[in-house]
Amino acid sequence: MVKKFTDVRVGDRQNMTVGGRSAVQYRIDCISKRIKVTFFHITVDGVNHFHQLLFSTGTNNVETNRADMNSILLSFRETL
Repeated sequence: MVKKFTDVRVGDRQNMTVGGRSAVQYRIDCISKRIKVTFFHITVDGVNHFHQLLFSTGTNNVETNRADMNSILLSFRETL
């Protein structure tokens, strides 16, 4: 994934809880085809598996889209 982007910056690890499970989040800022893009990569430590969630948005729209991304995160439930 990283090879297709330039000016890649990975933020600090942020511990969080998603669906009652421990998780970590990294913010990744980069440029793709002259467009500033931000990814949020979240790994959830499930009962039997790890789950990866990936959000992407234009960097200028992070704050505008934050509520929607958080709503999606809150809806995550692991099925066993």
